[in-house]
Parts: sequence; structure tokens; C-alpha cells
Amino acid sequence: MTIGDKIKALRLSKKMTQATLCGDVITRNMLSRIENNVALPSLPTLQHLADTLGVSAGYFLDQAQDPFPYQKLFLIEAIKDAYRNADYTRVLSLTTSLDRDDELAYIEASSFYALADEAYRKNELTTAESLFEMAKEAAAESLYAEETILKKSDYYLSLIRRTLSSKLPELSLDENEYFGSEIECYLYLYMLTVTKTQRYDLAAAIYDTIKFRSTLYRKHINARLSMLTRNNSRAADLLDELYEEIKASECDPVFAINVLTDRETVAGLLGDYEAAYHALLAKNELLDAFRR
Repeated sequence: MTIGDKIKALRLSKKMTQATLCGDVITRNMLSRIENNVALPSLPTLQHLADTLGVSAGYFLDQAQDPFPYQKLFLIEAIKDAYRNADYTRVLSLTTSLDRDDELAYIEASSFYALADEAYRKNELTTAESLFEMAKEAAAESLYAEETILKKSDYYLSLIRRTLSSKLPELSLDENEYFGSEIECYLYLYMLTVTKTQRYDLAAAIYDTIKFRSTLYRKHINARLSMLTRNNSRAADLLDELYEEIKASECDPVFAINVLTDRETVAGLLGDYEAAYHALLAKNELLDAFRR
């Protein structure tokens, strides 16, 4: 393929008009002459065309017919920079226009998994389910992808689907090479979802199955179970104890926000509006810090 042929093929593959490709740098007449192999672009013009089409300029000067290596070369530093900064949404926005090789498949799998983990922790189960599926798909295409991405995604997909269907899970807290101690955090988040079903019998049965080691998790779930039985005074006492423990030690801000949200709710049910107000203030302070 000639330089003109490559420029035209890339432009059409991106559904880009000549006017868009020209910008303010060259005229449409000049671009037509280049694409029809009547004229050759100057080096500044070639660089402009390469930048706009998302490839390195070397692609047009090489005998290679496949633009992918040059498209990747054009974007890879930005992709790696976003990945290093844990900006996974930007990573995926940059890789979406590229075919996957082993390296990109691994980067995408890790990025999808990180976003799925974040969605799960926010209790956005449908979003998390979709992202875990995409993490599995990308991981399966890479020779570099750790087996843990596939194993963890499968596990949490099972957990999500059991949550959404309100089925009693077959769960174990035994630590293993894939999950380590983080599994207890996921089971805690699972229980938060189950207690929102308003079915005390189901929630209590699942809670007895899990047997949490963490006293913080146990106390919060017990507060939730008390709320389900309308024993709001006991729930308030447990949540107050939790908040004092949280203030005295470093704690996951998501956990603290969950506790304060419940404390605000319970205080309102008890008519203790001063306590509800203080819980709201404390929660908003955490949310502000969390966003920063």
C-alpha cells in the first residue's frame, strides 16, 4: 500500500470525513491529491495526519500493511500512564480503538477487574457483574493474565448472582491462594445486600453460615438484623459502639460510611433527630475526604 492508500484506508476505517482529517492544517484538495497518490505529504503534514488518525508517522513510511503496531505505539505511553495512576476508565477509553495483543489484554483485564471491585464495594451489583464478565473475557485472551483474575471473577460472579436471586450461598472463609483475607470484606458487603431484602429469616440463616471473624463486621450485621426485627434501640447501641471504635482506629471509610448511614436511619426511626443530624454531619465529612 502507498502512503496515500494507507491514509485513506485508515480514515475510512474510522468513519472520518476528509474535512475532519484536514482540520486547519491542510486543504481538502491537498488531502485528495495525497490519497489519490498524486502528491506526497510534507513531514509536518504527515505528522498531523498521523496524530489525527491515531498512529505513529512511521506507519506511513514502513512497508508493513498492518497499522496496529503503530496505533499501539501512538497510544501505549498514555495507556501505561493512566494504568500507573489507577485511572482505569481512561485506560479502557484509550484501548477501545485497538485490537488486543497479550499486553493490552492483560491491562484491560486488570482494569475491568479493578472497576468491578469498586462497583461491588458500592453495592452496584449489576454493573459489577458486567465488569467481572469483561475482565474474564480480556484475561482469557492474554498469555500474561494471572489466573487469579479468572478465578476471582468467577467467584464474585457467583456471589453476585446468588445475591440477586436471594439464594443461600455455599461459602467458606478458608483463606486460599486466590482470595487471602479479602474474602471476608466481600462477604460483609454481600450481607449488607441480603439485609436489604427485609427477610430476617434469610439474612439470619446466611449470617449463621458465614461466621465472621471480624468483630466490626459481626457487630454491624447484628445491628442490621436488629433493624429487621425493629429492635432499633439495640441497633442504635451497636452502631454507637461501632462508631466509637471507628474513631479510635484507622478504618475503611466505606465501612464507616455504611455504619453512619445506618445510625442516621435508626436515629430517625427513634425520633432522636440530634443523633441523626450528628451522624449525617460525620458521614458528609467522610464523603468529602473520600472524594478528595
